[in-house]
Amino acid sequence: TVFFPSEKMWRPLLLNTPFIVQGPQNYLENLQKLGFRSFDKWWNEGYSEDPVEFQVLEIKKIIREISDWSDRKVQRVYNDMKPILDNNFECMKNLTDKKFKQVFGYNNE
Repeated sequence: TVFFPSEKMWRPLLLNTPFIVQGPQNYLENLQKLGFRSFDKWWNEGYSEDPVEFQVLEIKKIIREISDWSDRKVQRVYNDMKPILDNNFECMKNLTDKKFKQVFGYNNE
């Protein structure tokens, strides 16, 4: 398994922001192996299992759905997500090369 998260992924993790990721197949699964949590309670994350060329279609559906949420719902969902966002922030702060090697068998270099 080759897995290389970039600064584009670290930003939402450090800023307590939910994320939807278009990336290599099973990217979310690999993040979860490192202890990060995602947002399948609020939207379908099956897109992560799709080949990259199909992910964008499913991601567009999710974005359309979220764009229809009221301000009140956005605030309620964000408050509900807070434990996951806090978990991801702590995981990011404590992530080491050793953890990458332990989980994926390489040093992420």
